[in-house]
Amino acid sequence: MKTFSIILSYLLFQNVFCQTVVKQITNFDFNSRNPVFITSDVHNFDPNAEFFFEGEKDTSVNIYSLKYDVSVDSFYQLTQITSNNYINKKPVEKYLYDYGLKIDYKLLLWETNQNGNWDIAYSTNRGNEWLETKFLVDSVEDELDPSFIFQGWFYYHYQNPFQLVFSRGNSIFLFSKDSVQREELVFRGNDTIKYSDPALCVYDSLYAVAVRSINSGDPYLVYKTKGENDTTWSEIKELFKRAPAIKPIFMDLEYGTVLTFEVLFNGKQKVVIKKIEDFGTNNPLMELLNDQSLETSDFNTYEYPIVTKRSDYDLFYPYSFRYVKNDSTFIRSGPFYSWKQGSNGGDFYTKVHDSKSSLGFVGWDYDLITYTIWEDSSKDGRINLYGIKRINPSGDVNNPGKKKLSYKLFQNYPNPFNPTTKIGFQIANPGFVSLKIYDILGREVATLIHEEKQAGEYEVNFDAGKFNLPSGIYFYRLRAGAFLQTKKLILIK
Repeated sequence: MKTFSIILSYLLFQNVFCQTVVKQITNFDFNSRNPVFITSDVHNFDPNAEFFFEGEKDTSVNIYSLKYDVSVDSFYQLTQITSNNYINKKPVEKYLYDYGLKIDYKLLLWETNQNGNWDIAYSTNRGNEWLETKFLVDSVEDELDPSFIFQGWFYYHYQNPFQLVFSRGNSIFLFSKDSVQREELVFRGNDTIKYSDPALCVYDSLYAVAVRSINSGDPYLVYKTKGENDTTWSEIKELFKRAPAIKPIFMDLEYGTVLTFEVLFNGKQKVVIKKIEDFGTNNPLMELLNDQSLETSDFNTYEYPIVTKRSDYDLFYPYSFRYVKNDSTFIRSGPFYSWKQGSNGGDFYTKVHDSKSSLGFVGWDYDLITYTIWEDSSKDGRINLYGIKRINPSGDVNNPGKKKLSYKLFQNYPNPFNPTTKIGFQIANPGFVSLKIYDILGREVATLIHEEKQAGEYEVNFDAGKFNLPSGIYFYRLRAGAFLQTKKLILIK
């Protein structure tokens, strides 16, 4: 991984980060819609970053991609991935690893009506070329809503990353592919009960969430779980039924692994957040914004660690989302946690009321570069894509002033490591503290702290050599009072 030595002052960082020059990204003879970035681990970033979108022309819709050139801050090399006269929509993407060939590759899925009904098609890229389109799921019924598994910070064992959920008819299925291809029924629908819009996460168990509606009534969220040694899924449990709910998405935030979804409160669409530990409880939801006059949707964020000049670690969350106020639509893009207070990280008006926005990493230039891309209507009447670049710090950032202490577990550094690494954390109140290391099967392999601690910031050295640990993925878990958080670390010998 590239080493960075640039030292930024906090004010200089703020000025650089908040540059707001809107760039028109597409200008073709078709409407450009639904931008989607490929899911990436920022520590193993693909130098050939690209994003995908739908190109609408006449009665057909095809999938395209554009790459990004860091040196000139430009998107280039338009690639047409589908080329037919049908509708190809809703691209979904992921980086995967081929253990046989020992290479990373990209997998792109989308919905297509090429065969007269809706099927899930795909293409792979193991270098610089997208291969021939094939059908992942193809039957006489409609297959829709493909969603890849999300790996939370504390997943109980290694899961095949080529796992996804999708809807067929009114039911939800789990698709897995390694040496063989399998389908597994998760939620069974019928003419009365419909399941759609599924999401899948592996954490301490497998979690499958879906939107459920009965007799075409208001949609609400349900879920099932499946433990490591279980052969069947749990019974269906209600997750949220107090208001119409749609678009469940798993992601990592400062709270840990969460589910975000959109609900209709008092006639306004709102993004809300529920921690995975709160599934099955009545703990209150967290709203994206406290401003009740705003409608919000399409929340995107990434979690990544930086090293600060205090020699500890912070997790930052560049973000974007769409909001509507007084019948005007805006895309908000900003740094870190500022969405919670509703602060203006950068608001950009769009004439497209249902504008789709997306956020993704596009490259390195001393620091991490992200782009927020959204739809807007151009002068010629077509819908094109526009974007804003943000420069995200990778390290050596000043933290002016003393922060109020809170409970927080920092990402270990370095990571990956061999054989030593540092783990930092802070606690807001005195009390009993436990910091333990677990292997990928969830077995405890080391105890670093098991004692009373005063409020403050701490840093612990972990030497894997003392415990004769082999290379692999491990987890460290901090428990302090009611606070509990787990993060991943990688040992490479």
